[in-house]
Amino acid sequence: MKGLIFLSVGHNRFSGELPNCWSNLQSLKVLDASNNSLSGKIPSSLSSLHNLVLLILSNNNLRGNIPYPDCRQVPRLYVLQLRSNLLEGNIPEQLCCLSGIHDLDLSDNNFIGSIPKCFQNFTALKYGNSSLYYEELFELQDSTINEQTLLVGTKGRELEYSRTLLQVKNIDLSKNNLTDEIPDGICSLAFLDTLNLSRNHFSGSIPKNIAVSADGFHHLEKLNHMNE
Repeated sequence: MKGLIFLSVGHNRFSGELPNCWSNLQSLKVLDASNNSLSGKIPSSLSSLHNLVLLILSNNNLRGNIPYPDCRQVPRLYVLQLRSNLLEGNIPEQLCCLSGIHDLDLSDNNFIGSIPKCFQNFTALKYGNSSLYYEELFELQDSTINEQTLLVGTKGRELEYSRTLLQVKNIDLSKNNLTDEIPDGICSLAFLDTLNLSRNHFSGSIPKNIAVSADGFHHLEKLNHMNE
């Protein structure tokens, strides 16, 4: 099925490991295998899908580290959701080269160490520039993309987005074992809608330049209204 563009197998009862043959699916733009009982490691071959825009593997039993992405291979990655798994180790600095990322959700795992200082390299979150791949993704059938939902944890609750899925700009690192100080650079991401760092073990003080991001957070209320 080398021409496959959209694969959604979420909300089932699949178990076992994900196959490691994804490099054969170079046309794939969306992979959703969330809300299953999948185990084992995230296949490294997923890092070779240069057309991949959405990768959603949340709510499984996946273990191990996040495979280091080769940004020359996955330049279009827009959404990376790995929440509620059993992933561990440090958050790899290699994620910082995903300059077009709009939603990075690594919450409810077992990550340790500090937040990479290079998170400030997420240019789509820093400058608010829209990627051409945003429009390209909507060339998929409307009924297909509208079935996708995005859970964003904020203010003690989870907000679900569907129609506004690709407009949300989110970083969620909550419910891990992260330590050290919050890097100043993350506060330069002025177009973030939500930044959730709760339920970790951070120390030090809240960065003084967090006020720089204040204007960007106003977008959240607009999106909430659109989603009602």
